[in-house]
Amino acid sequence: MDKPAAEIVTTKDLLLRIKAKHNLQSTYALCKLMGENRRSIDRYLSGDTIKKASVMITVARLLDADLSWVAYNIMAEEAENDGEHDVARSFAETAQLYATTGLAISACLCLFFSHFPPIL
Repeated sequence: MDKPAAEIVTTKDLLLRIKAKHNLQSTYALCKLMGENRRSIDRYLSGDTIKKASVMITVARLLDADLSWVAYNIMAEEAENDGEHDVARSFAETAQLYATTGLAISACLCLFFSHFPPIL
């Protein structure tokens, strides 16, 4: 039995997740939070992928996500848009590995630090 294909998290999805996470009510607020101009954000929300590493880093930071997860999803989206479905699936599967790894590392850190009393 084939495993289900990994879902691609698109650039638009990433930005909508930032808006939701930070309770932003407008695209202007998203632009301000990200330090990007309205034209760039509008292009991303319309289907363009992020090309600049600095924007990928900002997205990862604002989502508390692994930068590799963000980058692999963006590469998967680009490959899908170019009709390279096998490549897109491979990138999406790799992105899933980073999403899972990030959760595991976070859980380990929480367990480790929960044994120490809080510093006041």
